[in-house]
Amino acid sequence: MDNKIHIMSEKFINEKTGENITGITIMIDGKLKQLLDILIDKNGGNKDYTEIIHDVLIAGIDNYIKNI
Repeated sequence: MDNKIHIMSEKFINEKTGENITGITIMIDGKLKQLLDILIDKNGGNKDYTEIIHDVLIAGIDNYIKNI
């Protein structure tokens, strides 16, 4: 199915603080890629996948907080 999102997580250590942190990798493929390509195009091609994912994540968090 083309509607899947693949996300992997890895553990890292912050070299400055020694704190354990989680990093994630999002596979940009299928329908997600098609959607992000549209959003990039709507932004005049001035943003890349990382910037669009950042904007969407922040907007989603803001919306989630408003709803709770």
